Amino acid sequence: MGYMVDNRIGGCCSAFAVAPDLLATNAHCVRDCRARGGTSIATQNDSMGKTRFRIVAMSAHPAYRSGEGGAGTPDVALLRIDGRAPRAVTLANDAELRAIGPGDDAYVIGFPGRLMDPLSPSATFLEGRIGRVTGLDGEATTPDRAALIQHDAVTRGGNSGSPIFNQYGHVIGIHAAHIDDEDDVTIDGRKTKVTQSSPFRIGMRIDLLQGVPAP
Repeated sequence: MGYMVDNRIGGCCSAFAVAPDLLATNAHCVRDCRARGGTSIATQNDSMGKTRFRIVAMSAHPAYRSGEGGAGTPDVALLRIDGRAPRAVTLANDAELRAIGPGDDAYVIGFPGRLMDPLSPSATFLEGRIGRVTGLDGEATTPDRAALIQHDAVTRGGNSGSPIFNQYGHVIGIHAAHIDDEDDVTIDGRKTKVTQSSPFRIGMRIDLLQGVPAP
């Protein structure tokens, strides 16, 4: 997912087809891509830049709230493209989603940061494990409400919007953010906060897309 201004192309995030003309990504990706201006586009993985679609409409989850760091808010969105993607992913069913638990395999495919060439993107495959699943508030909850997936696949900025697959190759979530650890420390007699990157990442369970209006 990217943008085109005059003849310049830049990348924003990852996205993936859930239907021939419908892509899934994060709500914060919609916000960030709109902020770049120009024309929003989607370029197909490994197409050498030859397969490119214009994004004609974008719709974020109505309960999404910007500035909450990927947690506490349903950070999911849908994109409508002006063509047809050659293939779409298979979404996990309700039984698979409710069975997600610590130790499960998690696989992320997307376009991490500086490794992503917006002119000719080639996806990176990452492997990890599920750490825990919680409600959007980060608290333990029932399986039907456990919409936040914590995983440890080594993602980078451009991986926002990447699909998270289970061991059966079905999409269980959308990667959304890193988790940062904050510690109170005293430096030269002054108290301050030091932020360190945690090994854990946050994904949004894929069924949150059901609450997104059709773009």
